[in-house]
Amino acid sequence: MNWIKKAFKAAFWIGIAFLLLAGGVSLYFYYQKDKVIQAVIRQLNDHLAVPIEVYKVDVSFKHFPHLAVVFTQVRCTESTVENPELLLKVENLYIKFSLLDVVYGRYYINEIGLENGYTHIKFFEDGSNNFTIFKTDTLSTTTSPINIEKLYLNNIQVTLSDFRDKIFTSQQVFTSDLSTSFSDSVHIKGFWNAQNMYVRTPDILFEDKISHSAVCDFINGQDFISLKLENATIDRAKFDLIFTRENSKDELSFECQNQKIFSNPSLQKILSKYLSDFKVKNDNISAKIHAKKSADNWAITSTFNGSFQKVLWTKSDIQIDELKAKGSAHYESNSFEIKLSELAGRSASTEVTGTLAIQKQKSNLIDGNLAVKGEPNGLAKLAGFSQSVSGQGAVNAQVQFRYRMDESTGRNKNLVLPEKFECVLRSERLNLQIENNSLSIPALHLSIDKQGVNFQQRLSVNDRNVNADLQIKGLAEWLVDSTAFVEVRGVLEIDAYDENFWKSSATSSSSPLAALDRTLLDVQIEIGTYTVKQLKCTDIQAKVLKQDKNLEFRPLTMNLFGGTLEFEGNINTTTAGYTLNGKTQLRRIDLTQLMLGFNNFEQKTLTHKNLQGKLSGTVQFSLPLAADLDPDVRRISAEMDLRVQNGRLIDFEPMDALGRFADVDVLKDIRFDELNNRLKIENQLILIPQFEIRSNALNLILEGTHSFENAIDYKVGLSLSDVLYQKRKYSRSLSDVVFEEDENGARIWIRISGTTDEPKISPIKAELVRSRNQLFSKPKQEPSDSTQPTKPTKSPFKFEWDEN
Repeated sequence: MNWIKKAFKAAFWIGIAFLLLAGGVSLYFYYQKDKVIQAVIRQLNDHLAVPIEVYKVDVSFKHFPHLAVVFTQVRCTESTVENPELLLKVENLYIKFSLLDVVYGRYYINEIGLENGYTHIKFFEDGSNNFTIFKTDTLSTTTSPINIEKLYLNNIQVTLSDFRDKIFTSQQVFTSDLSTSFSDSVHIKGFWNAQNMYVRTPDILFEDKISHSAVCDFINGQDFISLKLENATIDRAKFDLIFTRENSKDELSFECQNQKIFSNPSLQKILSKYLSDFKVKNDNISAKIHAKKSADNWAITSTFNGSFQKVLWTKSDIQIDELKAKGSAHYESNSFEIKLSELAGRSASTEVTGTLAIQKQKSNLIDGNLAVKGEPNGLAKLAGFSQSVSGQGAVNAQVQFRYRMDESTGRNKNLVLPEKFECVLRSERLNLQIENNSLSIPALHLSIDKQGVNFQQRLSVNDRNVNADLQIKGLAEWLVDSTAFVEVRGVLEIDAYDENFWKSSATSSSSPLAALDRTLLDVQIEIGTYTVKQLKCTDIQAKVLKQDKNLEFRPLTMNLFGGTLEFEGNINTTTAGYTLNGKTQLRRIDLTQLMLGFNNFEQKTLTHKNLQGKLSGTVQFSLPLAADLDPDVRRISAEMDLRVQNGRLIDFEPMDALGRFADVDVLKDIRFDELNNRLKIENQLILIPQFEIRSNALNLILEGTHSFENAIDYKVGLSLSDVLYQKRKYSRSLSDVVFEEDENGARIWIRISGTTDEPKISPIKAELVRSRNQLFSKPKQEPSDSTQPTKPTKSPFKFEWDEN
């Protein structure tokens, strides 16, 4: 161990000698500092092209073995500028010299340090700059006394304005050690560690507190620029970058290996302008990018390999839990091509694998071959469904597609034209829950291509059986473009339909027909039973057609209320809304069930308790519909040709009032074999033309109006012989009646006005009726009681009454 002791002893004495030497040199230059300062200032004045302002000059030995002349509070203006601004403002500027050179009187300036301040470097459009502060001949040779080879920065705000390419940047350099050379070109080499980045270009504006560092090599020649960054970092993301410009041709290379690019907080802020709809977590990216610019066009080629733990597309609410992609990209002259040679993703319980290619030239071309496997909820999330979807069963899909987005076709600038589309869906025992609805599909096998899909499927919807045999065209276009048209033809069978066939918790002000806005229909619909509230129909069959904006029924038939209904018409779409137009044929509809099924049409005057009989006839009508297809009954217009058989009108207040007026009781229960009439509805008014009622009570003629507010104005013609017959039949007194009847008989005209709840009865006139035909041709059935009087055929009396 003797040699260790000797080595330590030698090092100790060498250190002592060095300290003594340094102390002696320092003491020497302390007394010679004024001479040194004057020599340095004299040399600077001989070679500076612009004036420099300083507050104080001193000598420092803290950079030993170098001697430093320290200028305090330094200000320097720009060079080659008519109205110069400050180029430099620092608290301290250090000029370092070799001690040996100073001893021999040589003041060669080759190292400069800046501390606490800022500098603004500019490149002008003509290629000149503002930082050439030394005379041209000063920097022309290596033998010049001023040849700055080292530049140190400590806490300097460095701003760069390049007016040639409209690039403006700024950063706070904490530390840097740069080797520099200023001769025919500017050459800066070294490292920096900075923060507070500001970047503004014609396409980018960014400002934030971002830590970044790099080992750089920068050359700015007369016709050549080169910038090389090695081991550069933005926060913790590392990359290499090389940029060159020669003869107006730019070239750039970028490379990173296993770095967080998209999830790096600082880079995320920079990329947010271009990827504002995407949020990425924990990515790992390796990429090589090479870009070359000639004139105004860039050609960019890249290869990449990346993985992402989570990707969220906020625009479509699509979330991918795991994603891996490998491929290449090429961009040139506003066209690009991206090829994913390997693609694998997972969202919830869904897996996607395959390849994908995207091209953009005059139109966008998307080409893919994907395999998808997953459960219902995972597929729903991947597709971006906003409604809740869950269930059991695995779905397998194989998709091959090629779509061209033609931006110059027609009015729709995003029309999707499929050049190729094939999709095969398979599943066994698939059970779905969509919001509050349950769907069960025993076996699913769908093959969708560019021509369409043959949808032959049995399924259950909320325990209602559905059988569909449909041919759907245009589905491929609609899947990627909701403005495309879909054509549907075939048969749809539903065993039972009611209010719970499809339950939706969402409320919407849009019309149910809005979902068919881009759909062409030619479908035969068959429903076994249709039940809504008290309305129940069976054996419903309808031919539904839709062209343009009209929905047509040719025809719609059903069994209801003991009879049948046949409707042929359409729902017409206009600027004012929807209108249901058509003609309905009724056959032997039970009136009591009809009134009960439609809840007595929301009125209490004439209800299912008042009417009996079988209704037949035709109704031609036009009925406005609201946005949700509820009918606006108050605006209906209709013409009806109706027939009621085996009818009965029980306790109808206007007839009861007429009976009280005529002093007969039989009008409380009117029965008739057949009643025919043509009615018209317009302007919220029912127009009743004159028609004949031949009943068990009185034969009468009736005409008038009945408003939607139940205001009535009836004119009733009664046969005088019938009135007298009923009075005698029920032993009514005739002592107050005086009348005379000719050979044609007499008629009494009575007016019923007011409302159906409070009718008013008044006579209109008494007149002799001379008719060419016998009014009441059907004889009345005689009472079985032989003691009842017979109906008189002629009266010797003259009928009078007080019209007041």
